[in-house]
Amino acid sequence: MIGAILTIFAGIWIALLASFDLVSWLNAYMLLCLGTVLVVRVVTIEPGAILRSQANRRVLVIAIAGVCATAVILSQSLQAYSPLLILLLVFFDVLLARATQRLATAYGEAVDEGQEAFRNRSHRIAFWVLAAFIVAVIVGPYLAADQARAWLADGIGVWIVLAELVFFLPAMIIAWSHPNPPPELVLQSRRRIWFRRATAGLVGLAVTIPVLASLALPVAPISTQRSVRQSATATSQRYSLRATETVGWFLQA
Repeated sequence: MIGAILTIFAGIWIALLASFDLVSWLNAYMLLCLGTVLVVRVVTIEPGAILRSQANRRVLVIAIAGVCATAVILSQSLQAYSPLLILLLVFFDVLLARATQRLATAYGEAVDEGQEAFRNRSHRIAFWVLAAFIVAVIVGPYLAADQARAWLADGIGVWIVLAELVFFLPAMIIAWSHPNPPPELVLQSRRRIWFRRATAGLVGLAVTIPVLASLALPVAPISTQRSVRQSATATSQRYSLRATETVGWFLQA
């Protein structure tokens, strides 16, 4: 409740600043983003706190596998959408790293003997899965027919998926097979819980505002500004007419 109240207060404060022309809408949003960054840097959030349970981690792995399967099947049709595909995988990989606490790439002194054994097992499984993918999707089709060679040469999705598996397949296996951690024994104070909720609300507000402003463009009222400029010479007078129509509040067109 406190987090929601603080989030609503921050939104009202930003809106009032812009409504009274004290700052522009863009500058007000930048102030909100700056405050959000400062709050996020202060709050203590353990890596993988959101994706701590095994069920949620498996949902993340299934989502990554679905994107990879789509990229392989529609490899030739994804030329124009390859940047979006890469950004989506990067987003999932960041969540994957937080969910596994970067166990797959952690230094040796940062893990204990049990984690080291579990990580070595995950790397062995990842090796065989990657080898099967290369043989079944790349080597096999390349040796099978000329059409398959053209499919591999013209498609970009297969190579994006190959890079994804090379760098992140061990982390995917760790996220899938690692059991749930034991429940925390240290009770958190209510102040820390409220602060975390307020931080999540500020992040959600900073992300939601541009989305809502974009969706409001088709239905926002149109404001028109007209101006007339007169210029006189020795023989005649000229008038220049100018009109500007603006739609939107935060994002304008």
